[in-house]
Amino acid sequence: MVYRHLDQGRTSFQTIKVEPRASGEKLSTKFHFESKTRAIFSGDSAGAFMYANYKGRHDLWQQLLEEEPYDFDSPTLDVASGSGVSLMKVCAQKRARKDKNQLVCNVYAIDNYSRDKERKSRMKKIINNIRCENFVDLVTLNSADLTQLPYESDVFSLVTSPWAFKSYDKVTQRQILREMARVCKPGGYIIITDLKLSSKGPLEQWIQDMGWEEVNKKGAGPCGWFGYWSTECYKFQKPYDDNDRHSVITSTTTSTIPPSLVYDTDASSSLFRGDTDRSSLFTESDADTIHVSIR
Repeated sequence: MVYRHLDQGRTSFQTIKVEPRASGEKLSTKFHFESKTRAIFSGDSAGAFMYANYKGRHDLWQQLLEEEPYDFDSPTLDVASGSGVSLMKVCAQKRARKDKNQLVCNVYAIDNYSRDKERKSRMKKIINNIRCENFVDLVTLNSADLTQLPYESDVFSLVTSPWAFKSYDKVTQRQILREMARVCKPGGYIIITDLKLSSKGPLEQWIQDMGWEEVNKKGAGPCGWFGYWSTECYKFQKPYDDNDRHSVITSTTTSTIPPSLVYDTDASSSLFRGDTDRSSLFTESDADTIHVSIR
């Protein structure tokens, strides 16, 4: 059981069902540009910025996921997925195991895709990328308030987040981190990448305040040099004796996510449709349908 029950807090969330890639359909991966404004002000570092955007960040996540014998067979979670930079690498690990006839659980990807226009654009990109790489059978894609994750506690063997904390204030960052800690199962790992100069909160200190001792922080090197802005990588392991005492208690008020995200286009038919699987990992809550049509 991955989703939380109503008596544990009412959480509004949405599930996006992505249709498989059609036979002969031509697609290419599309990832969000980390920041066009930063590129303009990078000056002599523009080359490093472009490398990090187009190749480095993907190589970095490949390296991070190979550092430990992570449990990719169990359910994993990608938080603030954006267009899916880290998600694609986790999916590749799961696909390699599934191709060897191993029993592999899904990776759950979640972001607040209704938050603003940029997030909605990233939702279209992540849907495209999941279909392009034929990972539809491996991914459950959700939209929700990241400070109130709709999942049970102690569920995911690996929780990842790519360059997302920089978008939130310090209070929200800490709430998201504590929710990531809550849903991570004992012995599991949290991996986060974020821009050093944009990080508003001391992530390693917050995780240590929860009683977690296995804390690792390092620079990403050229793979994460977005011009003058460097990337820091965090890896935390949840103690086996953690009893969820540090987790945020989910509010009983329903979040403000709208009931649907509908994109009206000139597409002759719907490539993507919304659906909800109440038997999966979510809280039994206000699970709404998302219908998405892409040109």
